[in-house]
Amino acid sequence: MKKVLNKTIEILLKLINPVRLIGPVFDKEMRVSSRRKRTYVLRSLYLLLLLLFVVLIWMEEIDRTSYANPIYQVSRMSEAGLIISTLIVWFQFVAAQIVLGISLSTSISDEIYSRTLGVMMTTPITSAQIVLGKLFSKFLIVLQLVLISVPMLAIVRIFGGIPWMYILSSLYLTITTALVVGSIGLLWSIFCRRAYVSIIATILTVAAIFGLSALFFIILVEIFDLVKTLGEPFLFNFFYATNPYATYILNTIQYIEPGGIGRQFVHHWVLNGVVMLCLAGVLLCLAFILVRRAALAQIAGDRAAQSEAKQRRNRPLREIPLRTVSDNPVLWKECSAPLLGRRKKWMFGLILAGLALVLFSYILLAYMSFKPLKDEETHMFYLCVFLGLGMLFTLIIPATTISSEKESNSWMILLASPLTARQIVWSKYIGSIRRCLPAWMFLFLHLVVFVSKGMIHPVALLQISKLSIGMIAFLTGTGIYFSHRFRHTTTAVIWNISFAAVIWLLIPFISIFFFNIIRSNGHDDLAVLYMNTNPFVQGVIVIEAAIQRDWELEPLRYFWINSALPSNVWAANLWMFFTMLGYVIIGWAFVWWTCRRLRKRIL
Repeated sequence: MKKVLNKTIEILLKLINPVRLIGPVFDKEMRVSSRRKRTYVLRSLYLLLLLLFVVLIWMEEIDRTSYANPIYQVSRMSEAGLIISTLIVWFQFVAAQIVLGISLSTSISDEIYSRTLGVMMTTPITSAQIVLGKLFSKFLIVLQLVLISVPMLAIVRIFGGIPWMYILSSLYLTITTALVVGSIGLLWSIFCRRAYVSIIATILTVAAIFGLSALFFIILVEIFDLVKTLGEPFLFNFFYATNPYATYILNTIQYIEPGGIGRQFVHHWVLNGVVMLCLAGVLLCLAFILVRRAALAQIAGDRAAQSEAKQRRNRPLREIPLRTVSDNPVLWKECSAPLLGRRKKWMFGLILAGLALVLFSYILLAYMSFKPLKDEETHMFYLCVFLGLGMLFTLIIPATTISSEKESNSWMILLASPLTARQIVWSKYIGSIRRCLPAWMFLFLHLVVFVSKGMIHPVALLQISKLSIGMIAFLTGTGIYFSHRFRHTTTAVIWNISFAAVIWLLIPFISIFFFNIIRSNGHDDLAVLYMNTNPFVQGVIVIEAAIQRDWELEPLRYFWINSALPSNVWAANLWMFFTMLGYVIIGWAFVWWTCRRLRKRIL
């Protein structure tokens, strides 16, 4: 009896052993990740960035209180701790999702297209172990980054101003939301061969699940007056239980601001975390099934591909006209490639679905009682969404042009051809712009529709066109450079996104704090002037001026950020022209530098 009991306990321990559940894939991935330099570089940069935030905010608060009385100093130290802690938890909330989503963008597709997934399924390794091993190996790296900030938060917590419950709830929401984003990225990696396709699909899926659904929920509540039908507490709990981003904002307001909204719903973040874990579990179960199906299809041969090849063999032969190749075959190849990719029907269907969702949102907003389509805030929101969509594609697609050639082992063949570096790089540059153009269609369709309705001044089309030309030329140039600089597509995409975040978020943030510390008014104005080159700032200011009710009677006024720039329309056009010219020159400079280094740095 004792032996049977011991044997039963041993079997139960093996069944619940987390190492056995995850399998050897987790061990292999962790060994590989621990030997990569970029893992340690990522940790160092993450910690240095957090330290920079702390030092800047601390120096500003200490400088303000250097000649104040001790009581005022203590209160300012508490405020400094509050600002530092809030920035850290928000930074890690965003960074954890970005890092995990990009890291898992090729987790399964690499195994599928390297023909190793079917081999793994012939071993005792299960599909669940493959999926969980891939997910948790990358998640552990992200968890390490999140936990790095805990000692810093504990030190800042000494000065007061922020409760421990806010820090713990923020860490909890960061982990659960990152798991959902990672599961979506892993799921898309089963279908998408290219990393940039998986990354774009992941971002759009997250935006659709948590962004569009929240927008439609709010609009439907307003139109059908669901507050009276279902009650405000039920709608409040349902909305914040299913939307982690809204919950994070509410959580910050609730714990940071005295008497914040929603004080009666203290544990809403607990329910949201449980819902996110359940959603991640559903997505992972779906990934188990799809990975097993893909592995069995790889072992037995893809029946769909076989039947398609059989049908192709049975078709009668027909003469196909020869296509004339220009003197630059790379440019010919980039320009003759399908604009919507190989799967035209799928891409065309996605574009139609996006247009249908936008049209549906217009219809819902038109039926609301206070007519938000006439408000400038609504058009600012649409502009930021559509501008962000276009910039997302322009950030990712050019960063894959050369690195994809390296990963497919065709880059050396291209360099061995008699083509010059200028012909190769500029052909890739033009081809990247061509593939990015459909993503900018939504922005200009929105402007054309409301300009024709008389709600937006026609000059906004000219100014947004300047803004778009500058962004396309600049981001395509940086993407081409990073694609040549790094061997792997994922690394090039991360660097291009990080570079854009540094020049438009980090540098203005640091410069404003630094010049405020040294009390340099002239340089402070220079930092604010630099902020007026931000594409989102320019777009919002243009819409704010172009949506005014009395622009037919009064001239357009542009309210730049605390700047000495003239506010008339001619000065705004001139400023945006020179900004566009600067971005174009910088983007071309990156392309020129890539041409110079093309054959000096082969891999």
